[in-house]
Amino acid sequence: MSSQMRVGLFVVAGLALTMMAVFLIGSTRALWESKVDYVAAFDNVGGLKPGAPVRMGGIDVGTVVAVDHAKKLEDTRIFVDLSVSRNEAARIRLNTVARVVNKGLLGDKMIELSVGSPGAAQLPPDRLITTEEPADIMTTASDLASATRDAIDHLRPLATTLGDPVFGNDIRGAASDIHSLLDAAAHGDGLVHRLFFDADAARRVDQVIASLEQSSTHLERTLADVEEVANQVRSGSGTMHSLIYDDKLAVDTSGTIAELHNSLRAVREQTGLAHSLVYGDAPSQHAIANLAAMSDDLREIVSGVRQGKGTLGALLVDPTVYEDLKSAIGNVERNAVLRSLVRYSIRADEKKIGPK
Repeated sequence: MSSQMRVGLFVVAGLALTMMAVFLIGSTRALWESKVDYVAAFDNVGGLKPGAPVRMGGIDVGTVVAVDHAKKLEDTRIFVDLSVSRNEAARIRLNTVARVVNKGLLGDKMIELSVGSPGAAQLPPDRLITTEEPADIMTTASDLASATRDAIDHLRPLATTLGDPVFGNDIRGAASDIHSLLDAAAHGDGLVHRLFFDADAARRVDQVIASLEQSSTHLERTLADVEEVANQVRSGSGTMHSLIYDDKLAVDTSGTIAELHNSLRAVREQTGLAHSLVYGDAPSQHAIANLAAMSDDLREIVSGVRQGKGTLGALLVDPTVYEDLKSAIGNVERNAVLRSLVRYSIRADEKKIGPK
């Protein structure tokens, strides 16, 4: 075989191997699949590099195409261009979240996408994917150290107080007092001991509680009755409703109170009999003396009548006078002459008096 033939076969074999390698690498990286480009913005990507895989649910669905700052200087975000297989792009929805996570123990980074809920709409390629800042170990450690330092600063005054000898003596004294109280409750003969260890005392406490419950029930009933009365007063037509809600009655009552006030002021300021009786001046003393004299005279008259003195007393005390009067009246009724005389006397008296 000539040298030219051998060179030609070698070139053909090299081209075949190259084409095979290209196809193998392309099948691994899905170079031949249709892609959809997305963009995510982070404040810190933690060392993410182009070519890093994009995973969703633990499956590679694309690669990181580019990692770069924003074109505008005032925008401090870092934009990550993602190339996702079109077959998997339908799973990227409006509530999908992109995170920068560790790829392995060596510190390599990759993008992890959460699977969107089926009810959410698909995210269009011209919108940014919602992102979540990566959890950097050093940042987390620094935050933990800062939180620990703050906690220690807050605990330092407490430690200082606990280390104070006076506070220690107070704690020991309080513990001793508590021990004494508990010992008295456990072994003494007081009310607390009986409440815990005496069945009769516990029964009496139960009775007191039952009485309180009954009193509470009665109180609730009383309050219900009071509420019912209040409702009746509010909506009824009785005296209480009129006193509270009747404007005319209120005006009349106000007028009555005003008249009573004027009357009392007249009694206080003027010099009439009522003023004299209340404040005790000379006219009132004279009136009281006259009333006392009249009372004495009336008492003597009543005493005489009771003793049978006079005609009225004889009528009240002596039965014979009553019988004689009864007989006389009966004879008058039976005697026509006497009746005529009585009628004549009555007519004569009427003529003297004259018509009314």
